[in-house]
Amino acid sequence: MKILLGITYYLPNVSGVTIYARRLAEELVKKGHEVTIIASRHDKSLPLKETINGVRVRRVPVFLKIGKGVIMPTLPFLVLREALFSDVINCHLPQFESFVFAVTGKILGKKIILTHHTDLSGWKGFLNRISEASVWLGQMVAGALADKIVPYTKDYADHSWFLRLFPKKLFYILPPIVTGKVKKELKEKWRKEAKNPEVIIGFAGRIARQKGIPYLLNAVPLLRKEFPSFKIIFAGPHKGVIGEKYFEEIEKLVTKYKKNLCFLGNIKEDDMASFYSLCDVLVLPSDDRLESFGLVQPEAMLKGCPVLVSDLPGVRVPVKLTGMGLTFKPKDTKDLIQKTTFILRNKAKFQINQKRLREIFSLKKTIKEYEKVFKN
Repeated sequence: MKILLGITYYLPNVSGVTIYARRLAEELVKKGHEVTIIASRHDKSLPLKETINGVRVRRVPVFLKIGKGVIMPTLPFLVLREALFSDVINCHLPQFESFVFAVTGKILGKKIILTHHTDLSGWKGFLNRISEASVWLGQMVAGALADKIVPYTKDYADHSWFLRLFPKKLFYILPPIVTGKVKKELKEKWRKEAKNPEVIIGFAGRIARQKGIPYLLNAVPLLRKEFPSFKIIFAGPHKGVIGEKYFEEIEKLVTKYKKNLCFLGNIKEDDMASFYSLCDVLVLPSDDRLESFGLVQPEAMLKGCPVLVSDLPGVRVPVKLTGMGLTFKPKDTKDLIQKTTFILRNKAKFQINQKRLREIFSLKKTIKEYEKVFKN
């Protein structure tokens, strides 16, 4: 098949949506399909055309940026040109310009598949409301024209007003999960950087508002009483994140507890296995519907690391599927501390057969299900 994939931000951007799209595209190429990605040229230093691991990437010049949103006047022309030679159009939401792909595809008689990663947050502020209203409008058009919509889980879909509008179009597929090999020398390097703590609590992801990081930071004083030698180690970009200046907002809190914190910055995907293996528990304190799953959860589990996550729709699914962790009440630091402590003192209770884990989060199964959706 010839597949046209539309996404607002692609490599070198780092986010769960980008990682998902890249894995999907590259695995489809390995199966013999042709994949072309159309994304914004969010950085002027990026080439307009390139091929990355067999995937054709076409970037559209950005005329204007509004928060995380981008305005690309020439997008319709590129979409039309590429859609003419495509069998399937796959848009990754949230994406304002998804309606451009959907309308073009419908006119040309192409199959339209939407991958729904998350709803929008509904954050306050005039610009936020205008931006989000525009995105919702574009996505409503795309949803109405789509043949199928692919959410990660039914749990999240049941709590999404957007997905509830299209119940007959939903086809659930767990995200593509990939893990690398553990590198002992890298683990030791990071452990030394953290000053060799006895207990390591991990956080994986970019520093963003929806991640609920203040609840984790505010747990430091009580965690010190339980574990005198511990560090919270952050893996992921914390400065220069597209559309985010959140690190500056929490910098005072970071400074206050810096003795128990360590920031590794952005880590190569192949090295994340070493990070998970380093951690005694991975904590995802997200407090917003922008978080719909958390790819880092199954990745950590596959390296023997239990997880603690907010009891949010979609986010709680990996724990419920595997039993390899616990959930806590969103925005409840006290509950976070109690559950973190319980996991750290009972790690053996949160281990399951690795073969079973690989069956649940099978990359091969995910790609097969996408091929099924694209063909039928």
